[in-house]
Amino acid sequence: MHKQPSRVGDDFFPRLLAYFERKKRHILIGEASLELGYSLRVCEYQLERLVSKGAIRHLTDAEKKSFDLHDDIVAYEFINASMFTRD
Repeated sequence: MHKQPSRVGDDFFPRLLAYFERKKRHILIGEASLELGYSLRVCEYQLERLVSKGAIRHLTDAEKKSFDLHDDIVAYEFINASMFTRD
């Protein structure tokens, strides 16, 4: 059984929110990983938790195409700052 990659510091969510606000556009999972200093696995786990809360959403395939991104790219768009919490 694999351990869930849920361990992040208290600064993870405030830093992620600040990154979204600074970029003023969608972010890619690799960008978040580099910016926050966490592995892709940890970032993906935490970002998917935020998707399930309604804080962020995945870009659609049509949106990815409009930004000239490959369909396999994982990209997120900011929705709701109040949902950026650890819980």
